[in-house]
Amino acid sequence: KEYVISFVHRHNEEEEKRIQEETVKKEITKDRKKIAPINLIEITAKEIDGVISLSRGIPEMSENIILNGLKEESLILSVKILKSLAEARKARDMEYYRVLTLSSAVAKADIADFFDDFSYAIDCILKEKSLYENPIKEKTLNEDIVFLAKETTYSTLQRYLSILYGMRKYIMPGININKETVISSLMLKLLEV
Repeated sequence: KEYVISFVHRHNEEEEKRIQEETVKKEITKDRKKIAPINLIEITAKEIDGVISLSRGIPEMSENIILNGLKEESLILSVKILKSLAEARKARDMEYYRVLTLSSAVAKADIADFFDDFSYAIDCILKEKSLYENPIKEKTLNEDIVFLAKETTYSTLQRYLSILYGMRKYIMPGININKETVISSLMLKLLEV
């Protein structure tokens, strides 16, 4: 909490300093160029708890979440994929395209971060399922985690983790494998569960 509060304070001071410096430069050079608007951050105690839950207490992640409007896109994508998988299983239809269409979004993300967030999402589901504790404070993600805890079995979650850990060897540094191939393979294996 202290780190997040100090980051917000430091960021706001830097923004105010930037505005002052740009204003002085503009006055000296008589430049007509517009100054970028000040980007001050205001954050409540509840939002700080949400940032900490999304970042898992990792300082750099908390900074990025704050600067991205209190959202963690890779975690949101992971939960969306898990929800699509659960809905496809529940419907027992062959409409797997809903899951496969998310492959392009995964391709845009950092693959290592996605793997970490996907395993964290499964961890959250397991905590909700077994302990009735959901570490995610963000409302929509929290509701999705509760839904997934009801709709997925321990066996299914364990198989998802096994697939994920089995695929990790393809994203290690120095491995020269096409990212899209890894993502397609991952998605197809998840659909087989």
